[in-house]
Amino acid sequence: MPFEVRDGKMLLEATIPQKTLSDLGETLDKFGIQYTVERILQEVESDSVLTDSQRWLLDEAIERGYYDTPRRTTLVDLADDLNMAKSTCSEILHRVEERVLKEFRRSDRKQKPAISVLSD
Repeated sequence: MPFEVRDGKMLLEATIPQKTLSDLGETLDKFGIQYTVERILQEVESDSVLTDSQRWLLDEAIERGYYDTPRRTTLVDLADDLNMAKSTCSEILHRVEERVLKEFRRSDRKQKPAISVLSD
């Protein structure tokens, strides 16, 4: 349950849009129900650990075959096609790879490993 009742008090913890939260407050006020908001946390909507420019370059690199095996394009060709210096292209892709790999390992570690126990 998203709420618990203890000693005549209800504790509600929910993830809801701001408009829904406002509507809830108005409804409680309308019925004369006293309430206290202890904490509101706002989540920034982002599905990526990458900046827009990093995401753009990664998408271009994938689309042009830089990460294919075998590669369909080289770092030099990718940089030339995108009108950027090879060193800049390399540095940005390295940062992208670092962030993606570290985030992958971080989220992978949060999951509890399945433990198999075998007996004879």
